[in-house]
Amino acid sequence: MGTFGDFAAFSFQGAKLLVTGEGGMLVTDNPELYAKARSFADQGRRPGTFWIERRGWKYKMSSLQAALGLAQLERVEEFIEAKRRIFSWYATGLADVPGIRLNREAPWARSIYWMTSILLEERAPVSPDHLRLQLKQRNIDTRPVFPAISQYPIWSTPMEPQPVALTISRRGINLPSGVRLRRSNVEYICATIRDLMQEVG
Repeated sequence: MGTFGDFAAFSFQGAKLLVTGEGGMLVTDNPELYAKARSFADQGRRPGTFWIERRGWKYKMSSLQAALGLAQLERVEEFIEAKRRIFSWYATGLADVPGIRLNREAPWARSIYWMTSILLEERAPVSPDHLRLQLKQRNIDTRPVFPAISQYPIWSTPMEPQPVALTISRRGINLPSGVRLRRSNVEYICATIRDLMQEVG
């Protein structure tokens, strides 16, 4: 990750694998773009001075946030393995539930499984909204998957969402995925989903 394009961005927001409360990291291998981005993030100042050369913002991370992030970076492999273990529990618990697909990693990739997500296929006996509501009534918190980015009204040129992105945004559900989940928690969630799918089906 972060090795293609002019820039890549990583989020350290509170729900991510590594957190600093808010904020993130921008990476590039282009020295000229790096200098420009650093200036923008430091109020547009010339490095090492108080001379403002361009319009900028105050996007610097505090020392406390950086310390939190660096401490978690030392445990990143432990967190990744916890996420992958949680996904494997979901994969076992939902293996034979018709109408549900999990977000499995591609053969060429190693996913950190930041979120375990399911996709309710068209043949599923229940809608994503109905399933989420029923899970909430049983104390299971879920989230919809992000909308297709092309649908946001911020773009100057309107774009039609591509079919795969649209399907995922409409039929995807993020399941509880925190690194502190126990196997018994995941087994309860899977059993509840299984029961709800059978009740409706």
